[in-house]
Parts: sequence; structure tokens; C-alpha cells
Amino acid sequence: MLDLLDGETVTGGGTPRVQGYFYGGVNYLGNGFNFDGWYGGANRVRNDNPESELRFSSIFKLNLAAFISIHHFLREQEWTKHTQVRVEVSNVTDSRTKVRDANGNTPNRLQGAYLDPVGRTVSLTIRKLF
Repeated sequence: MLDLLDGETVTGGGTPRVQGYFYGGVNYLGNGFNFDGWYGGANRVRNDNPESELRFSSIFKLNLAAFISIHHFLREQEWTKHTQVRVEVSNVTDSRTKVRDANGNTPNRLQGAYLDPVGRTVSLTIRKLF
């Protein structure tokens, strides 16, 4: 029998005791703002050899998006109908899980850049419906 909340593992990573997700937003006439986030608590992976025990830090990721309808600002221009500009920022806090063993070292396969190679991402999207 495995006790995943006490540090035993099936996948090689730990199972946090606390985790949660939230989202929300406001939208009016094609203009708006959305946000969502995820939190995972700190956890550990036990081993018979105390030197091999791994500790995973907690992580909080926040994503934001804002969008506007161009036609609300340039009503005289016919081409602006059904045109939307959207700006999204994923992982605003640029959070990555930090993994440490008993000596305070990070195993090579569990370095932050390997676990989440993208990090913070900013994107600009222009959408036009015809």
C-alpha cells in the first residue's frame, strides 16, 4: 500500500497536500479581462536512503489576459468591425518548482528549466472575423 501524501510516489514527483485553481473575468461588448491561477503546496518524496529524499517547493502560477474591440475606438473605419486585440501573459510570476535533496542540491533531471522550459510567456493576438 502506498501513502502518496506521506512522500511515497508512483510518478517520481510528489503529491501536494494542498492545491487549488481559481479563475474569473469581466467582459462587456467584446472588451474584457480574464485571470486564472494555480497553487500547489510543497511536498516531498521519501526514500529509504535519507540522502535521496527529495523536497519540492510550493508553486503559484498566475495567468492574465486583456482584450478590446477595435471598433469601439475607430467607429468610422469599416475594417475595424469584428476586430479584437488580445494580450495574454502566462505565468506572470515566472514560477518554477524548486527541487532539493538532503544536501541542498538539485538533481539534474529535476532542474527548473527541465520541469518548465517555457516560463513566462507574453503573446499579442489580433483577430478579425469576416
